Amino acid sequence: MPREWDESAISHDYAEVEGARIHYVEAGEGPLVLLVHGFPEYWYSWRHQILPLADAGFRVVAPDMRGTNLSSGPSEVEAYREEVLGRDLAQLIEALGAKSASVAGHDWGGWAGYWAAMHHSARIDRLAVLNVPHPVVFARARLRLYYKAIRALLIVPGLYETPFAPLSMRSTFRRELVKRGSMSDADLDRFIEVWKPPSRRPSAKPYRAQHRHWREPIEGRCRPISCPTLVIYGTEDPYMGPEFAKPPSEWVPDARVALIPGANHRVQMDRPREVTELLEAFLDPQG
Repeated sequence: MPREWDESAISHDYAEVEGARIHYVEAGEGPLVLLVHGFPEYWYSWRHQILPLADAGFRVVAPDMRGTNLSSGPSEVEAYREEVLGRDLAQLIEALGAKSASVAGHDWGGWAGYWAAMHHSARIDRLAVLNVPHPVVFARARLRLYYKAIRALLIVPGLYETPFAPLSMRSTFRRELVKRGSMSDADLDRFIEVWKPPSRRPSAKPYRAQHRHWREPIEGRCRPISCPTLVIYGTEDPYMGPEFAKPPSEWVPDARVALIPGANHRVQMDRPREVTELLEAFLDPQG
C-alpha cells in the first residue's frame, strides 16, 4: 500500500534560477524527478505522489513555480512566458546538482515541461504531462466555452488579484474535488491559505504573457521532443477535453497517452492511485 501523506517526511529548501528564487519540497533518493504543479495550485497538489515515488527509489522534488506561494517572481508579465517557465525547470535541475531529470507536470506545469523538453533536451530524461495539450495542439484547438470564460477573467489585470478570487477558487475546488470525495476540507483550507495573501497567490501572469503573443505562430517557437513522453489525461476535463491529449507525432514521436475515464482536470488529486502507478512505471529507468 502507498504510504500515507506525512508532512514530516519532506524537507523544504530554495534554489536560485534566473529571475526568481524557487521554493521546493523534497523527499527520497535516486534519479531526480520534478513534480510541477498547475494553476492555481502549488507544490501541495502532488502530495499523493511525492512519498510513493520517493519510496519507489526516486529523489522527488516538487517546486512552487515562479510567482507562486513561497517562490519569488518578477512583476513583469514578460517574465512568465513559456520559454522562461521551461528554462526555470532546466536551471532548477542544475541547481539541484543533477545533469538531467524526469519531469511530470500538470496544467501549466505540464506546459512548462513541454517547453523544457523542447529547448533544454539534454536536461530532460522523460516527460509526463497531465491534462494539458501540446502547444501546437492548443494553438489549433477549438477551446471549450468554459475555458474561454475562465481565461478571459485571468488575462484582465486586477480581476484575479481582488479579495474575491479565493472565494471563486474555493468554489471551483469544492465542486471538482471535495464533492467528489477527492479532497478533504482540511486540504482545501491548505489551498485557501495560499490564495488569500497577494504575495503567495499563484500568479495569473503566465496567461497574460501567453495572451500578449497569441498572434505569433506557435510552430516557429516549438522544437521536436526526443525523450519518451507520457500524457495522462482525465476524460472529464471541463476545460480542455481528451480530444486534445495526443501530441502530434511529428513533434513528439515517442509518446503514448493514458486516459483515465471519469477523472477531471486535476487528475493527480482526483485519481491519485492511478496517476501514481502510471508515473512509477513510466519513470522507472528500467521500464
